[in-house]
Amino acid sequence: MHYSTNSKVDYFVYSPGAADDPSRPPSLSLLPPSYLAEPMFYDDGCSCTATKLRVLDHRATGILRRGEDELVVAELMTMYVSHDGQLTAQLLLLRSGEWSVVEVPAISAGDGNDEAVLAPWGGANKVIPVGDDVLCFVDLFGGLMFCDAFDEAPVLRHVPLLADASEPFYGPRSSRNVCVTEGGSTVKFINIFPRCCCGGAGSSHCQHSYRTYTIATWTLNMDDLVWVMDGTVDATELWALDAYEGVCRVLPVHPVASVDDPHVISVVVCERYIDKHGDCMVWLVMLDTRSKTLLSVCPRFVVMWWDFVEKPMIPSRVSDYFNVHPSSSNMGIERPVIVDEFNNTEQSSSSISSIMPVQALKAASPAVIFAALEEIAGLADEDLLKAYRILCHDSNGRRLESLLGLPMSLRKQWVLLEIKATEACSVCSACTADICSPTDSGHTLVEEEAPQR
Repeated sequence: MHYSTNSKVDYFVYSPGAADDPSRPPSLSLLPPSYLAEPMFYDDGCSCTATKLRVLDHRATGILRRGEDELVVAELMTMYVSHDGQLTAQLLLLRSGEWSVVEVPAISAGDGNDEAVLAPWGGANKVIPVGDDVLCFVDLFGGLMFCDAFDEAPVLRHVPLLADASEPFYGPRSSRNVCVTEGGSTVKFINIFPRCCCGGAGSSHCQHSYRTYTIATWTLNMDDLVWVMDGTVDATELWALDAYEGVCRVLPVHPVASVDDPHVISVVVCERYIDKHGDCMVWLVMLDTRSKTLLSVCPRFVVMWWDFVEKPMIPSRVSDYFNVHPSSSNMGIERPVIVDEFNNTEQSSSSISSIMPVQALKAASPAVIFAALEEIAGLADEDLLKAYRILCHDSNGRRLESLLGLPMSLRKQWVLLEIKATEACSVCSACTADICSPTDSGHTLVEEEAPQR
């Protein structure tokens, strides 16, 4: 936090203290001012050094605390330090109560090559702490810069937002975000992009894909700094839920991952963001990308719609202090049931999905399920059988409905992520184990044999 006057800016660090330890009450500490010498260059080639008070850029400044007394504040700056046109990175650091400017090398996390790493960097949009020692400077287009702020010789390691350049990268800045989750140990990238009826990225004017979108999420493997896709939710899957009824069908913005549960994200939905003549009602929507369910749908006052424009939400545990019950991954909210109405549109190229009503889907035979999976090009036999098992034991037909509601080009990715989510979820894994193995009572659940491919 900061307080400014016409002459200077004061920065404070607030510590909430410990509720169970009266000896550690909340505290507010004033940071020392940062009067630093900076080089100045003129058009005639002359240069000089001027001492001035630094005003921190809140978008590029992060803070870390280690233990009780170690505190570091860091602002990432990129600048041309001379007339040779070389772009360099500098850190303005507060360590041990003193400010300093450190020039830091920037290298690619993949190959260690530092050439052109700073070229796509457009400046940080936000800074997030990762673990206890690392700050991550986020450029929502240029990628991430990781830095151990406590290191005596800090180095910037650049990670592109998407390891695969072919991944969709559409939509405004407000439709993507990078967050930390699982207690601050996991970095997650969320991208919401419009799609056309064929499943490709990018909006179209086709009536079958009007305002449709896909929410895709990736987790960063911290060992090799590689992005791994872990979830995807299509607009048609959300629109089919009872709990979504009444919410406008437009591209969500400002996605934020839960601090604790990596599969729970929150978004802001408002028609006015997309259409200047649209409804001003703002909806805060929380969803689980693994179970494809809505956890919370909260309307806001109509007059408050502009509060979220270019003001992304920040995940925080502060509100937990006002909750009667502690937060948990399931939020204590009953999961809604899917609408019993099949969205029968031409966006699906499958002959099966175009003729089967929802009643038939709920009672779909193994042969019908197998035929739907067989239409998916490039699906390996092992994955086909896993998906076949999952769909055969989905008693309400919800998963098959979601699959057939997608364009053919998205179905393989959907199937693979469903398999991955089922294997990763402890509850689903237990259910899967019950399906294919004897039960404790000695009885065996029998599957119907899949037709020959």
